[in-house]
Amino acid sequence: MTTLSAPAPRDALLPLAATLLAVSALAFGFWTGSATIVEFIYPGAVLAVGAVLYATRPVHFIGFLWAIWMVTPLVRRLVDYQALTFASASPVMLAPFLVSGLGAISVFRYGALLRGEWGAPVLFAGLGVGFGFLVGVARAGVGAATFGLLEWLVPLLVAFHVLALWRLYPEHRRIVRATFAWCVLVLGVYGVLQFVAPAPWDTHWMIGSGMTSSIGRPEPFGLRVFGTLNSPGPFAMVLMAGLLVLIDARGTVARVAAAPGFAAFLLSLVRGAWGAWLVGLLAVALGLRGATRRRLLWVLALGSVMLLPAIAYPPLVERVTDRFGTFSELGEDSSFKARTRLYLAVTGRALTNPLGNGIGSLGRAAKLGQGNVVSLDSGLLAVPVSLGWLGSALYLAGLVGLLRRALRARRETRDSFAVTACGIAVAFLFAMVFANQLTGVKGVVLWTFLALAASAGRYHAETGGPGASLGAERRDPTIPPASPPGR
Repeated sequence: MTTLSAPAPRDALLPLAATLLAVSALAFGFWTGSATIVEFIYPGAVLAVGAVLYATRPVHFIGFLWAIWMVTPLVRRLVDYQALTFASASPVMLAPFLVSGLGAISVFRYGALLRGEWGAPVLFAGLGVGFGFLVGVARAGVGAATFGLLEWLVPLLVAFHVLALWRLYPEHRRIVRATFAWCVLVLGVYGVLQFVAPAPWDTHWMIGSGMTSSIGRPEPFGLRVFGTLNSPGPFAMVLMAGLLVLIDARGTVARVAAAPGFAAFLLSLVRGAWGAWLVGLLAVALGLRGATRRRLLWVLALGSVMLLPAIAYPPLVERVTDRFGTFSELGEDSSFKARTRLYLAVTGRALTNPLGNGIGSLGRAAKLGQGNVVSLDSGLLAVPVSLGWLGSALYLAGLVGLLRRALRARRETRDSFAVTACGIAVAFLFAMVFANQLTGVKGVVLWTFLALAASAGRYHAETGGPGASLGAERRDPTIPPASPPGR
């Protein structure tokens, strides 16, 4: 037996300190003209730090993982800008996948859990992804299918890691609160500055990637904010999740982060993310009780007051109000018309193609096989197109199975974080109407918060409720349980 005491509050800064150290080294390389070397050193260095944290501080490993997902696209832009080139496929972007892939070690360590009720959702989803991969190898090519496999599989590995270490749920809850509060602050401030005065590496990225047609002009007040991520869509969805986490977060950082976070969220001009935030907020409000629900109202009121200076800024008001105006004119909106035509055209093909096109046929992975990114603005259609009928059935069985566990934890516990995590998952599933939320950073957010909510239910059931002491003696999570967790 090992006694696990709650980490000191200052330990919550460890992932951010490790990330800051990495960014400082990158900045040195950038200004000394050797940033191209970073392109190859960065993924290995990040993997090494992640491996050390995984082995010695598994709770901080989760915080570090989130930080790397947020900062890596910016690192890639810095490298490209310093080299005065644009790399369509950069080794830098492998870093978050490598760190998240360490969750595969948990699969080997706790593989027995996959045979029980506790790990079955991840197993079913993984089998669905495996089926889509095999079809993808045949139809999209090995390279495209392999990269697509990373995007689909990595969220499942992170979710399984969290599920396997359910005894560390209180510490996971604390580190996720702290990490997302800092992420909202950093992403929000960077996003607002990007809108007012975009950095040269950001404009270089917009021009090189050919995204000016979709995210605006590479000039002040002319772009849709994408922050440290690669595009407004993922940026807005990550911020959406972070802003919902702030409802349950504590401390000064969480209170200060709300204003720049909401401002950057609005400046992304991603209507689907705005709608998802409202759905998630409603789900959280319905799940909270008593004083906790009143606290939600105070958080929203405080955030609104802090946002007033930004709302009074004319360029921001014009861009946001113009975008909001499109809600009343959906029948004339070109994006809405295009998505309607997409559903009409692709739904029939998806229903008559039992095998699907395979993983690697859509998104960034398709560029490795077809030479260009294949966009499909519907997560609901992306699943059958990528996984086929059988793969979709298996994947959705796993997703729904974990969602049921999360919703049960939401009903049966008084844990406000579990309610918030469930609300975030519901918001992401709602956003599937507009884009695929199951892969890459968005998939990691969705599956991780589902796993956190499910872990909350398991933890409180075993310890007697959400008021259990964080310093109580518990079994070492690195030792497999004596009986299958599903029992």
